[in-house]
Amino acid sequence: MSSKKPKLLHTLAKLEESEHKSLKKYLLRYTGKDSDNMLLMSYLYKHRKKITELRLKDIQDKQFPKMSTKAVQNLFSRINLWTEEWLSINEMQNEKYASDIFLLKAYNRKGLYNLADQLYNKLQNEIQSNNLICPHKSKTLAEIAHIQYYSSSPNRGVDLMKQLSNNHRLHHKEQSLIYLIELQNVNSKFENSLYHEIELLEASIITTQDSELSYLLKLCKKQFIDQDVDAFYELNSKLDTIEKETELYILMLTYLRIGFVKFWTDNYIEDRSIYSEIADKILDTLNNRNDYLSPLIFHNILSSVASYSNYELTKNFIDKWIDKINAKDKRSVRQIAEAIHCFYFEEYDKINSLLSNVSYETVEQKTRGLALQSIGYYMTQEYDILHDHNINLRKIINRNTSKMRKGYYESVLNLIKVIDLLSKRKYDPEVVIDLTEYSSLFYKSWCLKNV
Repeated sequence: MSSKKPKLLHTLAKLEESEHKSLKKYLLRYTGKDSDNMLLMSYLYKHRKKITELRLKDIQDKQFPKMSTKAVQNLFSRINLWTEEWLSINEMQNEKYASDIFLLKAYNRKGLYNLADQLYNKLQNEIQSNNLICPHKSKTLAEIAHIQYYSSSPNRGVDLMKQLSNNHRLHHKEQSLIYLIELQNVNSKFENSLYHEIELLEASIITTQDSELSYLLKLCKKQFIDQDVDAFYELNSKLDTIEKETELYILMLTYLRIGFVKFWTDNYIEDRSIYSEIADKILDTLNNRNDYLSPLIFHNILSSVASYSNYELTKNFIDKWIDKINAKDKRSVRQIAEAIHCFYFEEYDKINSLLSNVSYETVEQKTRGLALQSIGYYMTQEYDILHDHNINLRKIINRNTSKMRKGYYESVLNLIKVIDLLSKRKYDPEVVIDLTEYSSLFYKSWCLKNV
């Protein structure tokens, strides 16, 4: 039997309790509650906390000893197909207006034109009366007008064509502005390689009038690309006019977060609480959308909060979110978070005790924690321990190179080199440390401060 883990195990490992129950109900549409299919699902649910550690051979021996290997593999494949179908339908139901759009298509395909017209008018009125800004509004108005116009309905006419044209142009402008901001963002990072695309997209939206959404997107562009701090404050003040938990809302939060860092660095913003408020809204949105709140996301955002907030705000941020992080070992997640907190507020003597007995879920998370310990040992002048620790860290990195992103791998290795040089300089003042030699470097601000 193949040692490769079935896709089903990886999918089920990511499901919340309520989603397991929903999936079980869905599967009963296809199979009986006493079938082998449901027997397998019950077994997997019972072992859900360690589901990715299960082996196909063990499951076969314990649950289906009389069944052939091929039959068990087919069982997994069949349930996986049903699970993928459930995931698709579940995602569609969570996507605003998606179910209505498919229903509108079905009415028109079946020739139920009066019902299609009623649904079209209902959707149009509902969308236009919603005062919250949402990219789904113009997109859905354009899509439903397209469905109606290109159906075989006898009720099509000039007014519908006008609606289709106007809705399309408005949606095109809004979506183009979203892409335009990201094009400018990527362009600034990769040697200005996207100027042609930017010019073409800008030219395509010049003549279309603004909507509330396109105005907000222009504010975003001004604060993000033109570095206009007034646009940052105005966009931040208008955030509540955007429908929460949408991709647009998360996008605006992301650009506000980037804008804050820029304006803070340039001394245009002094209020530390703004950043922690933005970070709170990011995690709150991900949590409400049932997105996977991983330790990596939490620790990355926490590092930024610690960089731009104060001691108490960072501590409160940890306390607020720690129990909502999706992790097998919450104690370790908290201790890693507290170690990050101690690092940013220079309580170096606490770092190693916090990280001495934690479990990590990924290699990158582990090497990051071990790198933090290297800093802790250096700052508390435990040079003998540091020397051995860095040797072991290098071995871990070299053994797991294929599991890490190249930039991440290089950043951690470069940090170890810098710490080793700093240690040598304690005994030899002639040791030269040139940080410009390292294109990528973990905890660069700490290195700059200590070099």
